[in-house]
Amino acid sequence: MNMLIDLKKIFHSLTLRIPQRIALRNGLRVTTYSTADNSLFWSIFTSDEYLSFVPYLVKSDIEIKSVVDCGAACGYFSLLVEHLCLSKVLKWTPQYLCVEPAKQNFTKLQDNFNQPIFAGRHELVQAAIGQRSGYVTFYESSKSPWSSSVNLRPGLSGEKTSIAYYDIAPFVNNGCCLLKLDIEGSEFSFIESYFDQMNGVGAMIIEWHHDEGDVNKAKQLLDKIGLIHVHTSRRLDRRSVELYMRK
Repeated sequence: MNMLIDLKKIFHSLTLRIPQRIALRNGLRVTTYSTADNSLFWSIFTSDEYLSFVPYLVKSDIEIKSVVDCGAACGYFSLLVEHLCLSKVLKWTPQYLCVEPAKQNFTKLQDNFNQPIFAGRHELVQAAIGQRSGYVTFYESSKSPWSSSVNLRPGLSGEKTSIAYYDIAPFVNNGCCLLKLDIEGSEFSFIESYFDQMNGVGAMIIEWHHDEGDVNKAKQLLDKIGLIHVHTSRRLDRRSVELYMRK
């Protein structure tokens, strides 16, 4: 019996390393590519980290025209939003802008959006988010590409490259968008750079990295432009995930 249990564990571990193509019943397809990707997918699609925001978005009756996904990684957050839209939980038919700097992730992002359901409704950009122009040194981790960052963190080795910033002002200053920021510490420079360019942000989901900037100062800037804290889904010593919505 113990041997059978061990074999099942080994088999399960091996299957997590094989690319998975998950066909959802609403016609959406989601692909994972490794153990780390599988973990990220299930975290986004099944945990409270993002799902707990959904009731607030539904109750607000906000009509989102576009989703601006910064730090898109493999695209799982945008795929979750599309899944909720196709399932009639959210009454949107949004356009998608997904920005991701890591080349490994970007290849996966392209694959996940290469399906008819997104035809004419998406734009994918390999670039950094934070400043409105210029270049930044970027460290891409091969072992954990979705933890790649402009900051070389202790214990995280990475390939050092230079990557251009992408200006998303045209996307967040017009219409009504849902902005998601998971940009590994660059959220502080982003808020300072785009402080007067976020009139079109109806709702924002942000992952704060507390050890890489002044969260209270950044929140004060958000309050000044009318983005009010609504809900915190995850609060750890070094990281929290929060929803802000316009007054």
